[in-house]
Amino acid sequence: MRNTLLFAFFIFWYSGAYAQDFYGSSVQEVRIEFPQKNWDTKLDSLKKFNPDARLNATAWLNGQRFDSVGVRYKGNSSYFRARNETLKKLPLNIKLDFKKKGQVLKG
Repeated sequence: MRNTLLFAFFIFWYSGAYAQDFYGSSVQEVRIEFPQKNWDTKLDSLKKFNPDARLNATAWLNGQRFDSVGVRYKGNSSYFRARNETLKKLPLNIKLDFKKKGQVLKG
């Protein structure tokens, strides 16, 4: 019994000591620039007729520029829930290496 309690305490301590700090103290900044003005209408059409297709865009992540990224609306449940509840913000999926292979966000 004593060994079991000691083992349980060790596991509890060990997992907490090496756990990642998932919620950091900084806010991440994401900016997306589309070459076309009606990007939201085009994304809606892509979602309806070709859900895997993406729009070309430029993205800035914490000030780092990424050219030729691919943007589409996120999965079906996220998209349709937001649409059905008439939310103004729709979730996006951004693929950094859409056109430029090897383009990654480090960290």
